[in-house]
Amino acid sequence: AICRANGGDGGFPYAFLDEPESLARLNANEWLAVDQTRVRYIANERSQTVLGYPGGPAVGESPLPSSFAEGLVQGGGVASNDNTFFVADSGGGRILQVTLDDPNDPSRWSVEEWATDLGTPTALAVGGDSDGVLSLFVSDENAHTITQFVLSTKTPTVIAGGVLGFADGDGTSARFNRPRGLALAESGVLFVADSGNNAIRRIDCTDAGTVTTVLGSSSPGRLVSGAPASS
Repeated sequence: AICRANGGDGGFPYAFLDEPESLARLNANEWLAVDQTRVRYIANERSQTVLGYPGGPAVGESPLPSSFAEGLVQGGGVASNDNTFFVADSGGGRILQVTLDDPNDPSRWSVEEWATDLGTPTALAVGGDSDGVLSLFVSDENAHTITQFVLSTKTPTVIAGGVLGFADGDGTSARFNRPRGLALAESGVLFVADSGNNAIRRIDCTDAGTVTTVLGSSSPGRLVSGAPASS
């Protein structure tokens, strides 16, 4: 991607993204996009950088606090809870919270460091557990862990993983290899894209964090032209 001096904002063909990582929907026509160093607000087919101005406008021109104007070290996942969005800064080892006081006016958004001193937070998911406690789930690619933060207290708990490998089991006895994508299903069930193991894993957060493999193995699978599918 091309990084332009104006931050690469605007409409097609003038907006340039730098390896976009994730998207979050605000409403039918508005989105947040996270790329390597910026968070973009996208509306009416135009983008506006609301967090991160590497090589772009001066700090004072940012609608958000100047301490965040230099951008993300390396952008990661994004997850929403009503008008609050969480953004993983994978390279900075932190999670940012962006609060939309007025969803239609980025100048009225606020941002804060919500969690720091993390490893490599990669993907995020927000949802309730079996007890209805709202939590933020975080995959840490280089620590090979899945962590649950209770939103009301910011209390972190590693619910699965911690050592490089490939093994099912309960909680920290399970092994992951660079877990990335997360998806919440029914209450208390979390699916993980275990990228290094070429597998999809399932975590039952209601049962000691029991991890099972639902698809794939440690061997990569590739489509071979003309070859029949196998069961």
